Amino acid sequence: MSWPSSSKSRKGSSVHGQQHACKSNFKGGTSITASQRIQAHPRPFTKTCLYYHFAFAAACATARGAAHFKEIRGFSMARSYTIVFFDLDGTLLPMDTDVFMKRYFKALGAFAAENGLGSDMCLGAVMAGVKAMAKSDGSATNHDVFWKAFTKATGLDAEEMKTLFSRFYEGQFSQVGEGVQANPEAARAVATLKGKGYRVAVTTMPMFPLAAVHERIRWAGLDPDDFEFATDYETCYAVKPMPRYYEDCLARAGVAADEVLMVGNHNREDGLATKVGCDIYFVTDHLIESEEGLDVSECKHGSMVEFADWCEALPSLK
Repeated sequence: MSWPSSSKSRKGSSVHGQQHACKSNFKGGTSITASQRIQAHPRPFTKTCLYYHFAFAAACATARGAAHFKEIRGFSMARSYTIVFFDLDGTLLPMDTDVFMKRYFKALGAFAAENGLGSDMCLGAVMAGVKAMAKSDGSATNHDVFWKAFTKATGLDAEEMKTLFSRFYEGQFSQVGEGVQANPEAARAVATLKGKGYRVAVTTMPMFPLAAVHERIRWAGLDPDDFEFATDYETCYAVKPMPRYYEDCLARAGVAADEVLMVGNHNREDGLATKVGCDIYFVTDHLIESEEGLDVSECKHGSMVEFADWCEALPSLK
């Protein structure tokens, strides 16, 4: 999800050609150790090489159809994932970000007016809070940063406004998702991963309370309980694309970066996960590209259908 968005969005499947391991072009990348290099490029006929050869052959044998087999050969299968981080809007949830934001502000403005608040004042204060979270130095939670900016802009009591906003997210917010058609392939991907023993989490832009995140997960045809955790503004100290956000997600999951596959649709916000050492897969159905982001053609990418197929080819951890 991009909020506010200054990037170009593009719909479609594998429009960037053959899929393969991502070559991060973010500055400030770290070098890999000798053992990591051996694992990524094992010598012929060593145990490591033979293990990955047979694991890859088994994965390809389960891939759907000869065409998909041909595509999957482009992937680097050497990384041993234990957990998959999913972006939500535009990835698991097939909803265009611009459409979502228009509906969100319309519903919130109407709610504010119904409760005696100036619609323009309320929306202006919300945007002030969003900008404050985007510029946060990480010393306070996004929740605290947002409400400090909101109350400064309105002069209203923060606790009263929190109670009022809770009513919105537990009620009228559901209207924002009316008409959204869940993609069953997202549910297939999640179910496949969990069935193989992979952990899954939702690492969405943490600018909303948890109730709003859970509601959007349900719009995607999924259950919040399907996921180990979902990021929200009360538990996060940074937002995408700050490295601190991904570092906190790694700490929360208790994993090293090389165990993580980030799945998203924004080449900068989601792609920055590679800067802390995660791998990346771009879902291209609602792709958003920024000039400052990764080159999608040099990363794993495909439609949600293709991603779900790819998940079926991953080795089981059980």
